[in-house]
Amino acid sequence: MKGRPNFLHDVFMSAARALVIQDIYNDLVKEGYRVFLSRVSLSNSVGQEYEPVIYSALHTSKMM
Repeated sequence: MKGRPNFLHDVFMSAARALVIQDIYNDLVKEGYRVFLSRVSLSNSVGQEYEPVIYSALHTSKMM
């Protein structure tokens, strides 16, 4: 798509308490999708500001 950044993620998922979302995440990753799930994807970002990471993932994901 013209003017669209390269996609780093196929799917952007964010949920604070939904346990089922973890199962969906695991299934998608098992199928080879690049998935951003906030509680998994941000686990290596301790000490960093989360907001820029989340906005970047939002703008570089094919679907939400």
